[in-house]
Amino acid sequence: MKGFFIITVFGAMLGLLVCCGTHKKAFSEIRNVEFTVLRNYYFNSDAIVPDNPIVTTREQFEKLFGAAAVMGKYGIPTTIDFKRQFVIGIVLPLTNDETEVVPTHLTTDGKMLVLYYKVNMGARNMSSTMRPMALVAVDRLHLAGECLLQREW
Repeated sequence: MKGFFIITVFGAMLGLLVCCGTHKKAFSEIRNVEFTVLRNYYFNSDAIVPDNPIVTTREQFEKLFGAAAVMGKYGIPTTIDFKRQFVIGIVLPLTNDETEVVPTHLTTDGKMLVLYYKVNMGARNMSSTMRPMALVAVDRLHLAGECLLQREW
């Protein structure tokens, strides 16, 4: 009886160590990825928001987004080098509320990217509508098959 008890306790401890070790390993594989927020672009009104927010070619990008150059020092749209970078787009539904989309951080586990963002609300019930969006450029080294967009509250 005493031998059975010792084996049971030993087995439970071994199982606990294995579970904890696997759990730590899974979380250690998730790492942050650097990105550049792209400025002065808009979502084309006749485009359909794609299921996967990753854009890998200039042709695909130009079907979805347009450049919105404005006067001033920071009026030129951010340059994108599609040979070295790909783009992730966050596009929200049309609204008549002033809305800003702010990408906060990007993570990867090697198979999937997760882009976290916040939404800042301004004036409500404006007389015009807008399509809130944000774009980020990421080094192609981090290109994954899937990208999840996760809003932070």
